[in-house]
Amino acid sequence: MIMGTTARMSTTSIHVTLPKALKEHIEKRVAEGDFTSPSDYVRALVRAERDYQEKRVAVLRDIDTGIEDINAGRVYDGEEVFAELLGTEEFKP
Repeated sequence: MIMGTTARMSTTSIHVTLPKALKEHIEKRVAEGDFTSPSDYVRALVRAERDYQEKRVAVLRDIDTGIEDINAGRVYDGEEVFAELLGTEEFKP
């Protein structure tokens, strides 16, 4: 291990035009101390949206898998499953 080295993410910049109200909101959030700069705020939003999209894709994939299971007949009656888990003849919610 080499001491004193850190992996740095390559950076670039973009220009974004915002309505005054959004600019003021960003400035307010930075002034509140939650972010060090407007760029820090925007990076946090982009990361959060990226994470949201990744989770959304995973959920949609799971839904598709569930639909495939239903169509293939790989399903169980929920009341029967709970009855078996609870060791009773009939599940009564």
